[in-house]
Amino acid sequence: MTSPRVVAVLLAGGTGTRVGHETPKQLLEVAGRPVIAHALGAFDRCDAVDEIVVMMAAGHVEDVERIVEEYGFAKVSRVLPGGATRTDSTRRALDAVHEDCLVLFHDAARPFVTERIIVECVEALRGGYRAVTTAIDSADTVVTVEGGRMTGSLRRASLARCQTPQGFACATLVEAYRRADADPEFTATDDASVVSRYLPDEPIGIVAGDPRNFKITDAIDLRIAEVLADES
Repeated sequence: MTSPRVVAVLLAGGTGTRVGHETPKQLLEVAGRPVIAHALGAFDRCDAVDEIVVMMAAGHVEDVERIVEEYGFAKVSRVLPGGATRTDSTRRALDAVHEDCLVLFHDAARPFVTERIIVECVEALRGGYRAVTTAIDSADTVVTVEGGRMTGSLRRASLARCQTPQGFACATLVEAYRRADADPEFTATDDASVVSRYLPDEPIGIVAGDPRNFKITDAIDLRIAEVLADES
């Protein structure tokens, strides 16, 4: 029996507002290369990945196509316009890939994803999970707050911070979103939470993340990324 193809989807719909730029943060340079080029390179080099699809912010599709050509990312098959929200971009990506594949969703603003993480996500899916997420332990105590006051704290040992990639048997994520469509109160910030909420009996595997696999969000993150790039 032929193993299903692995398609990596890079979600690049974010803007550069919080990092102080009008240019989308995925196109800003770190160590002389666009942020998205760092992330694309990791997936393009990984033998566990067969194909890459990029969901780019509207109006900047051609910018990414030029980057793909310049750096010779041979596995990139399509650069498509993303939606207004992250979940909209996910839906568009699901429409663009074959339902029999395994799909990895990764934030393009996480430039330092490692081959180890990518491979372990794929291995977890091939090993029986139909949904996995990358996560790292919470180093901080998380408290509940109401009215400007601390009302309690959560048990740190049972908490983790999600990263990407998150991986799925494509049909599983399609079904989760189909059920979400019937919920007028549906909101989500990541895809694993959609599976968790709408397919509660579906176990979600955990792949150990890496502190370096952080998401560039604020201006200070760009400075941290420069330091990490110089050390690698």
